[in-house]
Amino acid sequence: MNTSIAKTLSILTVFLLLTSVSAVQVNSVYAEDASKTPTLKFLADQLIEIASKSKVKVEEVFDKIKTQYIGIPYEAEELYEEGVKLLDDAISYRNNGDYPSACKYAIKAMQKFKLALLVTYKFTLKLEVRKVENETLKITCLRKAIERAYMFADRVEALANSTEEKFGYNLTTVKLEIEEAREHLENATNLLDEGLVDEAAKELAVARGILGKCVGEIHSAAKKFKITRIECFLNQTKKRLKSHMEEVISSINRTSVLNKTRISQALQNASHSIEVAEEFIKRGNVEEALKKLEEVREHVEESTSELESIKPDVAKMLRKVNTFEIKLRWLEGMLKHMKFKGPVLTTAEDKLEEVKNLIKKVSDQIKNQKISEAEETMKHLEELLEDIEEMLSS
Repeated sequence: MNTSIAKTLSILTVFLLLTSVSAVQVNSVYAEDASKTPTLKFLADQLIEIASKSKVKVEEVFDKIKTQYIGIPYEAEELYEEGVKLLDDAISYRNNGDYPSACKYAIKAMQKFKLALLVTYKFTLKLEVRKVENETLKITCLRKAIERAYMFADRVEALANSTEEKFGYNLTTVKLEIEEAREHLENATNLLDEGLVDEAAKELAVARGILGKCVGEIHSAAKKFKITRIECFLNQTKKRLKSHMEEVISSINRTSVLNKTRISQALQNASHSIEVAEEFIKRGNVEEALKKLEEVREHVEESTSELESIKPDVAKMLRKVNTFEIKLRWLEGMLKHMKFKGPVLTTAEDKLEEVKNLIKKVSDQIKNQKISEAEETMKHLEELLEDIEEMLSS
């Protein structure tokens, strides 16, 4: 047993020696020529492959230890989990094209795997040297493991409660599973009191499995809720952007301001950020999606700021023309849904056509900076719209 662990530890030591050299190569290649991305990609792939093999080696040792001892040392399990997380990060960086980071995290993962194995090796060696593979030590270790499992159950329950409170998600099923895990821990304690060590260990293993499943369900629920919420936020942002774009485009088409290009570019950037945010949401990357939606807000503010650089009186007139257009569409809709058309409605239709012509006229006047003429046309427009509304309402 120990010979196998020692052999595996030696292999991992060699791996880490290789990764130390690789780390130097990563920095050297990256600093020397940024065009050598293929070289970095190859190195990242190799390091991730080595780290994955290291992970498998650790798991093999853990499996062997579980057949002869009560369990894996808690510290070793933590180191192993940290290594798995670092390896997942390395793969994610590699997939996103960040090869230097992928190399860096793959090396860190291997270091964690080596430490996990070293802790495990020392643990088993200590048991062998001191001949503590007796029932008393097994019971002591198992009792501590059960105590840790109870504490872990408390942490999982606290996580479930905070997730419910924060996201409003119903985790009643998960809480019932936590109680089931506690029942298995209680069974393990009772069996241990009766001297049935193997049976107690099985109950402990069942409890740990249930608690691990609960953690996964909680994280999954929180992620689903975040995605649902950000999808709603995205849809609201799209609607607001569409309305804003219609208003801004309508305004810039009626004026000869010099910053049209910058306004249009800001709106294009906002639309692009929306598209990128949608892609991130599809991948489940909530954090990056939120960043892109924040960019949308910034681009909208930029377009608004550029538009407000127009003279105040002109900007006010542009907003009023936009209001006239909205009222025109509303009156057209009202007219369309009237069943019987008599002379009054025919007159209203003629007047609405006149409104359209006047809106085009005032837009040209504003564009050509004929402000006084535009003001007169707008007065006429306002009176005409009031007349039409009175006609259709009577």
